[in-house]
Amino acid sequence: SAYNYRTRKNISGVVFDSVTASLLGGSVVNGAWSGDFTIAALARGKVNGVSTNLAFSLKNLGGLLSFELKDAVTNAVLAGGTGEAGRAAFIVRPN
Repeated sequence: SAYNYRTRKNISGVVFDSVTASLLGGSVVNGAWSGDFTIAALARGKVNGVSTNLAFSLKNLGGLLSFELKDAVTNAVLAGGTGEAGRAAFIVRPN
């Protein structure tokens, strides 16, 4: 889930329909990827209680993690952010 304080958008119940990942440079360290990557996904979820098709993108470039969640139909940005290099994390939890 995500909440955008500026626009008052509450995004919840997101289910990914398709996910594509690209490894852009790095190596496997202790069984995990260490390096640059991008992830793009199509999803469904509720935006302020209304079912909405979503487009999600995440990238880790040079240790800087950022994401964006858009309405897949209107292309309007619903939420996004950039984490501090070396301190941000992205976690996927299976249902």
